[in-house]
Order: sequence, then C-alpha cells, then structure tokens
Amino acid sequence: MLLKISKYYDGRPPYLQIASELYLSPSRVHASVKRAKLARLLHGTELSKKPNYVALEQFLIHGVKYAFPAVRGELSRGVPTGHSAPPLNESIVQADASVLARLVDGVLLVVRSKSTPSAMAQKARQELRKSNIVGVVLNAVEEVDSYGGTYSYGYGYGEKKAKTGRNGHPRPLL
Repeated sequence: MLLKISKYYDGRPPYLQIASELYLSPSRVHASVKRAKLARLLHGTELSKKPNYVALEQFLIHGVKYAFPAVRGELSRGVPTGHSAPPLNESIVQADASVLARLVDGVLLVVRSKSTPSAMAQKARQELRKSNIVGVVLNAVEEVDSYGGTYSYGYGYGEKKAKTGRNGHPRPLL
C-alpha cells in the first residue's frame, strides 16, 4: 500500500481511487493506512500524509520477512498434460529425445526413483543407444536413516582404459 501511495507526488488521492487501482475495497485501504500510521511508516497531516521513506526503506530491507514470513506449503501434484499424460508419455518422449540427441554432444539420462519404471528407463537407453550417453542421474532418492555413514571420494591415474561400447563411447550405467 505504501509503495502505491509513494507514487503520488501531489498528495494522496481518495481511498476509493487507490482501492480501484489495487483491486481492493476502500475499507481495506483505510485499514492499511491506519496500520501504516501506527507503525510510523506514514506521516500525519503535518507532512501531507506522505510515507516516511527512511522507515519504509528499513522495513522493506529488514522487516518484510518478519511481517510476511514464507510458509512452505504441502507438496502437490499437478495434472499431467500434453506429452506427459498417458498414452503419449510412453511413446512420444523417447522419440523426441532421440531426435534431440542427434543435435547435441552428449545426453544425460534422468530417472526418478520409485517413479520411472525400469522398463521405461531401459527403453530410453535403447532409443538413445546411438547417442553419447554421458551419465545417468537418479532423482528423488529417499534419504534413509542409518547408523554411521561413509563418504569417499577418489580418483586415480594410470594407463587403464575404461570399457567402451561398440561405438567407442563409455558404456552407460544402466
């Protein structure tokens, strides 16, 4: 509200005009102006009812996150449309991927855990067999609580060559 009011240099217009420009009711505009006065974000009649720009700037920088906290909602699932909906999701996606794969240097195959059927992942790999599959990403893996955990990272040097497929590219992980 105050940002809208700060646009008016010649004085604040009536609540009805502000309300129509913001698609609010005049009573909501009036209540907002009263709250702004109480918070000293809006000067009184002595300063032509203009916003207190110093206080407003401080509120925008530091206070908005406390006045309007971000609340994480629950996960929701949309309705699949177009190529994501059955029966198209079983045939078109791989065909499109194989066309695009010819235009790029490498393909990264992305598979969603507990969602992408193994047969579909194998079919995608088969469709992309002439492409350079550079890797596979497994998304949405559930975290499992366990006692102790290990993490290791390593790399080596040497003459040993990686196993390659018929076309000389590294074999895919699937």
